[in-house]
Amino acid sequence: MKKILKILVLLIILLAVIAGGGLAAMKFGVLPDMLGLFPAPPTAEAPAREPTVIERLGPPPVFLPMKPIEIPFIVKGELRRRVSVRLRLQVDPESIPVIEKAGDRLHAEYFKALMDFIPTTLESRDTVDLRALKARMLEVSSRVLGPHVVLDVLIQGYYEH
Repeated sequence: MKKILKILVLLIILLAVIAGGGLAAMKFGVLPDMLGLFPAPPTAEAPAREPTVIERLGPPPVFLPMKPIEIPFIVKGELRRRVSVRLRLQVDPESIPVIEKAGDRLHAEYFKALMDFIPTTLESRDTVDLRALKARMLEVSSRVLGPHVVLDVLIQGYYEH
């Protein structure tokens, strides 16, 4: 019984030594890596990695919030409705100082444009065309700040009270 146990222990040790030697030979390239345990080292011909989502799409857009604008709709001296518009401006990060410098003037010009646009539109229609409103705000932005400072206008909220 002791003799069989000694032989069994020797066989296990021999198996461990052979397996360790085989793994070392695969690691150093003496034997082919049939088990796929060791990845191949990178080569000069290795394909370039795919770009990440951020690298493909570029930096995220920058939006600046504007103060809400309240426009009264008065017909024959009576307040019919009140319209509230919330805008966000998509800008290039380098043009933020220009917008901050002219922010109050831009807000005043938006207010003037909306005071003209919304009552005129609501006299002939029940609702305001938001695409036309957006185009008008982009036009005002270009006139006040110059072209290509404001890239887009996002109408974050439009409420009629």
